[in-house]
Amino acid sequence: MNAVHAGVDGCSAGGREGFVRHPPRPVSRAVQQAGLTDAYRVVHPDPVTKPGTTWSPVYPRHNGSTGVPEPRDRIDFVQSAGRVQATSSEAVVLGTPTAVPSHQDNLWSSDHAAVTTRFRF
Repeated sequence: MNAVHAGVDGCSAGGREGFVRHPPRPVSRAVQQAGLTDAYRVVHPDPVTKPGTTWSPVYPRHNGSTGVPEPRDRIDFVQSAGRVQATSSEAVVLGTPTAVPSHQDNLWSSDHAAVTTRFRF
């Protein structure tokens, strides 16, 4: 269940009202053709109700804080193959990150959220 290349996962520049379809993504198609499965979409199949946004906790606007709104997008993935079953998967950020340029004291220092997944073997 990898749907990014099919345009199922969307991004938003300001909430779900801005939901748009992605352009084609050949890498996600190649990953699926190699037999890997998007663990987050196994656990959360509906991208509208559970978008799993990982970009970006600290860049709400292009060029830091001065440009157009950055799309709220899911660009980080955990893939699986074989007989393992994803039982939980979440996009995680610790604390409430402050946007650049005032991000120096953030508990979460990355510009991506983490994706944590548990599997049953």
